[in-house]
Amino acid sequence: MAMFGIGNLASARVSARLGPRGTLLSGLALATLGSAALIGIEALPYTALAIAVGIANFGAGQAIPAMNLVVMQSAGLADANLAAASLNASRQIGSLVGVAIASVVLHGIADPDRATAAGFAVIAAVYLAGFAIVFRRIDPG
Repeated sequence: MAMFGIGNLASARVSARLGPRGTLLSGLALATLGSAALIGIEALPYTALAIAVGIANFGAGQAIPAMNLVVMQSAGLADANLAAASLNASRQIGSLVGVAIASVVLHGIADPDRATAAGFAVIAAVYLAGFAIVFRRIDPG
């Protein structure tokens, strides 16, 4: 969990070097790779498990401030209040949907090892979809 906070703190430096789009892409790529590595969780030694979780959390922690920056910059000063409210509502809805999907996946598979692996596969797929959306929709300029 500490890696999430470290990713948050690193986000500003990465953003200064790569810009918000690059920070989002690199954070989502790390989160995808870390989550994908966790698909094989039952076979991972503890050290590899800790590294994969750390990479995933660092990537997510790095991406979130950049996402906030992109949303707020794209809204502009005139619509900043609306953008902030929409961003907060989107996060709340995303959390609810995420918990619902996790519940379905974990409840739908009887074997706990397979259920956990399937859960991480879903997480990796969602991060990968986020990466694709940012890559296609956020202007590199």
